[in-house]
Amino acid sequence: MGVERYLETVRHDPVRLRAFMLDLPKGGDLHSHLSGAASTELLISLAAQDGLCIHTTTFVAAAGPCGAGQRPAADTSSDPAFRRAVLMAWSMEGFQAGQGESGHDHFFATFGKFGAVTDYRLRYRDLKTLARTGLDHAFLDGASLWRSPDTFVPATPCARDRLAAPHPGPGCRTFLAGSPKASLQWQQEARFAAFEHRYR
Repeated sequence: MGVERYLETVRHDPVRLRAFMLDLPKGGDLHSHLSGAASTELLISLAAQDGLCIHTTTFVAAAGPCGAGQRPAADTSSDPAFRRAVLMAWSMEGFQAGQGESGHDHFFATFGKFGAVTDYRLRYRDLKTLARTGLDHAFLDGASLWRSPDTFVPATPCARDRLAAPHPGPGCRTFLAGSPKASLQWQQEARFAAFEHRYR
């Protein structure tokens, strides 16, 4: 992708990198941190891609090589039980109060567990996923443009339309008109397409 190549050429040029980032379409958050905007599944995937290790008791991610009591984050793709344990440690999924830890404490402890994941070089597709996810989880009325959270496959009314087309079909137009969230997501996709065209 041309955008990926361009990002790599400006990564160490602060002036050009700033211009690129200002031009990048954003999600629905007014203020956002990677650690709070990314889905836990994305964080797990990024940990695996970056060759991180995860402690099997504390579930704290750290740079490799893995030592005693650690497993490669990549193991989450082949071991469903390990993946589920990491998912529960790094998010509120499956959390039940009364097990010696409050919801408040569990929530804020997650950031220290996956902190190493957010300290690395993001690619354009990661930035795009974060922007899409931010808008998908924004407090906006209406249904999401996406079939299910974080898949970025259009919902049935728009599934046959070219994503971000200026003139979607009648079913998709009706869907977008009835959902402020989906309408903004469609507009965001148009901004992504224009942005990617500029950086070919």
